[in-house]
Amino acid sequence: MQCSICENRCAIPPGRTGRCRMYANEGGKIVERFPDHYIATMPISIETMPMCHYHPRETFLQASGIGCTFSCGGCISETVAHHAEAVSGALKHVPPDVLVRRAREWGCRGIAFCLNDPTAMHQTFLRVARAAHDAGLLVGCATNGYYTEESLRDLAPAIDFANIGLKGVSDACYRACGAISAEPAFRTVRTLFEAGVHVEVSCIYARGSEDELRAAAARIEEISPDIPFLVMRFIPFGDEPPEREPTIAESERICDELRETLRYVYLFNSPGTEYLNTVCPSCGGTVVRREFFGPMGARTIAIPPDARCSCGFSLPVTGSIGERPYAEPGMMGGYRFTRALEMVHAILVCLGV
Repeated sequence: MQCSICENRCAIPPGRTGRCRMYANEGGKIVERFPDHYIATMPISIETMPMCHYHPRETFLQASGIGCTFSCGGCISETVAHHAEAVSGALKHVPPDVLVRRAREWGCRGIAFCLNDPTAMHQTFLRVARAAHDAGLLVGCATNGYYTEESLRDLAPAIDFANIGLKGVSDACYRACGAISAEPAFRTVRTLFEAGVHVEVSCIYARGSEDELRAAAARIEEISPDIPFLVMRFIPFGDEPPEREPTIAESERICDELRETLRYVYLFNSPGTEYLNTVCPSCGGTVVRREFFGPMGARTIAIPPDARCSCGFSLPVTGSIGERPYAEPGMMGGYRFTRALEMVHAILVCLGV
């Protein structure tokens, strides 16, 4: 049976779950197994998502469920993405109106679905999007973008911003994650961009994947050279071999290549790099300064109040600019929930569990 939400061909007999383990077939209708349930809801700075050109330094409510339609090696969210049954007991039921109320109480500009993939909770996402917009809040997500044309038609008018995580450009890269081909992800980038959604793209860079990264950047340049392209230096989480991790210097060199065609290329997971800064395409001066702030994250240190370079060039930054980034007590960057899981994992390793 073809899933109407993601592009994976899920054989879902009645009463059983499909390969993504997040939906069930009830009388021929695909429904969520854990509707309106979350493992984490907390305020974050938008750069944690990460987004670079969208409401810089503003606070958004992170909404994270469990499950994913992909199974990627080295996933930073492996526990919540791939072990839904093991962590489902920690889920909390939070109806859309309660989620919206929390966002407003914490002074958030909107709600951001991230950590797990919203393709695994599509119906919940749409309900929250409607409630958020009714309350004057923004709504967006970090996603693999693996939507069917049908679900994409529902998503495009309901969303304000998205970070779409590419796995590369070849079908082989996507098959390694349990998908079928690369095309649905690029279709999502184009469809959302042309619908007026603020789109940023992230792509993992592991040693040996240089050609995939170059080709993915070329596909994005065909849509728009102004789409921010976030290079995620591969960190070998889980059982991934350490030799796949490129050096920061190698990563910066390939960013130089990508900047020949894309105007805004950023390097993440690389402490001390200057490649998180925004360089003016007109005069070459540094306009926005950012710093590494934990796995997958950044922090905006300095930005002109109008996102305009001293030469007069106006950066394609969407929305307001916060006075200061949201500060999470005791945190040195990254997602609070995954950092906590890392600590638990380290303790278990030390105990020999």
